[in-house]
Amino acid sequence: MRISKTALELALWLTDASEDGLPSSVEFSDLQAAFKAIDKKGLQEACYELECLELVTLSAALGHPVLGASPTYNLFWTFDLIVVHTNPIVDAVKIAQMIVDDESLASIPKLHIKLEWSKRRLNPAVAQLMPLIADGRTRKVVQNDYPTLGFSIAPEDRF
Repeated sequence: MRISKTALELALWLTDASEDGLPSSVEFSDLQAAFKAIDKKGLQEACYELECLELVTLSAALGHPVLGASPTYNLFWTFDLIVVHTNPIVDAVKIAQMIVDDESLASIPKLHIKLEWSKRRLNPAVAQLMPLIADGRTRKVVQNDYPTLGFSIAPEDRF
């Protein structure tokens, strides 16, 4: 991946600033406060670079080309290993094996209790598994704790 120094600094900061590993928006004013040495246009450009790399999604409003930046799971999957010293891909493999061995752990709150991991570690790993479960078997309930509340595991998923 080619990335500018400013965009890399911003990506690392967003990775570190996430408390729960979910794609929660950070206001541009908070980014400006964290990166005082970078002028507004340079910071906006870094935001657009991260958006182009699919590491953030941006929100805008009239007169505000960048109103907020939300990390994507791609950001966590890319930088967690070096920032928070966890590996969501390795963690996802462990979670998948646990769910195959005990389908009751397809309930993410139950899995969370069993693993005793922080939400910051758990959520990017769970999000890694979501595309592997057929549409309609991932619980899509609006809540602020996990990427999903759980999965309904079918034989094709077990395979």
